Amino acid sequence: MEPDKQLPPHVAAVFKDAVDNIRFFRGQQWVVANFVIAINGVIYLFAESLPGPARVFLTALAAATFLYGVFLLIDFQRAISDFRRRREWIYQRYFTGEERRALELLKLRPLLREPVIGMIAVMAFVCVIGAAYVLSTA
Repeated sequence: MEPDKQLPPHVAAVFKDAVDNIRFFRGQQWVVANFVIAINGVIYLFAESLPGPARVFLTALAAATFLYGVFLLIDFQRAISDFRRRREWIYQRYFTGEERRALELLKLRPLLREPVIGMIAVMAFVCVIGAAYVLSTA
């Protein structure tokens, strides 16, 4: 930072808010992914003891749980992106280009390297494998 370009308190508060919210939403993504996997596991275990039509219903319920989980994960990812944009605006305004390059402050992560992609993949795997197992034993 240039000596005369100190971070004003209100900008520091916005920066802290953005960083805290990024952490919060990332944590919520993990909570959602874990709950969807756990709920689908319970649904499939319970479905084993039921007759055919009930199994199909519970498999549809598990699929709906998966889809709602994906919706939440994407919504949280959108919020994370918004807070990252705020943080990056502060980086651009209060750090020189040399400082940003040296500290890699604006190094964006491609979407495919975001943890949310892995979370969705694992949730989909659990949903598909569970559904195939429950419906094949009907």
